[in-house]
Amino acid sequence: MWGSSRHEHKRVQMQVADFPRWLRAMFAVLLILFFFNALYALAFFTAIWTWRIDPGVAVLIGTLGLCILGWIGIATLIRSQEHRAVLDMEARQHQHTLDLDREGKRIDENRALLMAALRAEITGLMHRAEDTIQSSNIMRSWLQEMIAAKAPNSLASFKWPTFKAPVYQVNVSNIGLLGASLGADVVSVMTRTGIIGPPATIDRPISNEVVAKLYAGLENAMREWREDLYHVALRIRAREEGTSDPGTLLEAQLKRKQEKEKDERDIAASTPPVPRTKRQQEKVKKERIVE
Repeated sequence: MWGSSRHEHKRVQMQVADFPRWLRAMFAVLLILFFFNALYALAFFTAIWTWRIDPGVAVLIGTLGLCILGWIGIATLIRSQEHRAVLDMEARQHQHTLDLDREGKRIDENRALLMAALRAEITGLMHRAEDTIQSSNIMRSWLQEMIAAKAPNSLASFKWPTFKAPVYQVNVSNIGLLGASLGADVVSVMTRTGIIGPPATIDRPISNEVVAKLYAGLENAMREWREDLYHVALRIRAREEGTSDPGTLLEAQLKRKQEKEKDERDIAASTPPVPRTKRQQEKVKKERIVE
């Protein structure tokens, strides 16, 4: 029992180093002031009794000494407070830097997760667009056969396909993490999703020619959308891997348009002209005579 009490007594003992630094500094200043006060008091009484100095002059000297000691103590305290203020400011700046680094890492992680999820969803929409292209092509071919066979009109409605993008819909407010350029392209290709419209219906069956044109237009629209989705997916992947950006969606669309026009011109140039009928030749002759 006695041994345990001694152990507890030793455990609660504190060393000078255990006290805060500012408290130790203040204690040291007080010791110095006490030493100089004692020294001046000793000099004061020695001067009075040994040198026979006038008491008034001795009091003035003692007061001056106390003022000097007070000034020294106050200056030391001010320097200590300034030093502490500098340390506190540096600590706050360091904490602010750590907070910024932590926030930057959190934003980078959220951006990486968002890009991965959007790229996966865009890939899925590309497959949906390809399925729509194939089904539209089949329906258009079937309708052309119906038209060639002069079959009666049978369809009374036409329904445009709908697409869902839950990842995009949930993270619309976080698209800004992708940046202005990439975020705008993502929004542009996702405008087709989430829109569910009623099918176009009329009182009588739609002509097979009109329905065939609708399916042809749908097929072309899905091809363009598939290419847009593919380009945006490439941009997201380039951002993830840190490779070169393939360019904005508008630049890709303009490039595809120019290539399409060039192909059409090449096809037109390589196609031989259609021979004119005898009636068309006579019409041209009459126009030349009039001129």
